Amino acid sequence: SFRVFVLDLSNKPKDGELSIIVNPEVLEQSKLRVAADEFCCSLPGFTVSVPRPQEIEVSYQTEQGEHVETSLKGLMARCFLHELDHLEGKMHTDYAKSPYDISERRNLDLISEEG
Repeated sequence: SFRVFVLDLSNKPKDGELSIIVNPEVLEQSKLRVAADEFCCSLPGFTVSVPRPQEIEVSYQTEQGEHVETSLKGLMARCFLHELDHLEGKMHTDYAKSPYDISERRNLDLISEEG
């Protein structure tokens, strides 16, 4: 079976080049954890502060079957781990220790109307 998600790994704003990530794995992760508010299109309007490693070493296959190993830092690492959580049945709200840790945001400027 395949585990798949799609992510923009270009690290360039508005590049639009999406990567198909097949059978992703985290090989290593930094000890430094950084907490930041995360939102999810699956539960729009709700944010939770999620601690994640600042840097990760990952492996995956491309849609052509090419094996890739790479390092991701900061936002790229956070997005990769967020999507990997979905494959493992975990939502960002699962990181909340209580219902009070979930913030409702009615207007998310981070999501553009253009898509």
